Amino acid sequence: MPAHSKYDPSRLEDVRRLCELFGATNFEIAQFLGVGERTVYTWQTQYPEFKEACKLGKEVSDQRVVRRLYERSVGYSYESEKIFMTKDGAIVRAETVVHVPPDVKASELWLTNRMPEDWRVRREFTGADGKPLVPYDGNELARRIAYALDPRVMAAAKPH
Repeated sequence: MPAHSKYDPSRLEDVRRLCELFGATNFEIAQFLGVGERTVYTWQTQYPEFKEACKLGKEVSDQRVVRRLYERSVGYSYESEKIFMTKDGAIVRAETVVHVPPDVKASELWLTNRMPEDWRVRREFTGADGKPLVPYDGNELARRIAYALDPRVMAAAKPH
């Protein structure tokens, strides 16, 4: 793949659509255009219209993902068609509505990112009655560990 290629503004719409429809990364844009990834970054710096085409396309695809995540988190319905065959071989088509229930993991992801102060996972480690797990300051803890690791103490603790 060539490291550099001549910039072609006629490909802007192709790049925008690639990003919009497939959420293309800069690496994928480079592959599509037959250039190196570094060239894509260079073009984004040198040609504002190229940068804008990439950005607009990626924003559209990002918004599509946001919308789908939201739908998964609250549940949704869609129309569908079921096809049946009767005992005598006739084909029957029936319009149906399919209900997709809310997804707890999607809701959790949505809330932890949109409202982190209220929904982030907090892990607090304390001992009984909220006291520290280790009731020693750093120096005391280091002294106790050193004492426990002392070879003479370790030898005395071994069963004979």
